[in-house]
Amino acid sequence: MHSYRNPLYAESLGRIALLIVTVGFAAFFVGRLAYPQRGAFGPYLAAHPGGRINRLRMLWYPLLVAMPLWCSRYSPYSAMSIRPEHSCGP
Repeated sequence: MHSYRNPLYAESLGRIALLIVTVGFAAFFVGRLAYPQRGAFGPYLAAHPGGRINRLRMLWYPLLVAMPLWCSRYSPYSAMSIRPEHSCGP
């Protein structure tokens, strides 16, 4: 391994790669699990084709898949223990 002068950035690339892979797997898993036709909600949606949940599937499915991506917004800075001085978020 290389010896970095600043220990704060020594393992940043590994942490970023881990974050990307973890969020990717989470989004993939949620996408497969919540898929309207074949996922966990499939039998319910097939039994209630005119129901409110079935009609709103174009809204809740993308929101469920995007949830791990949204949650990861706060993760990179906490995982690397750094905060930029000029941040847009909390």
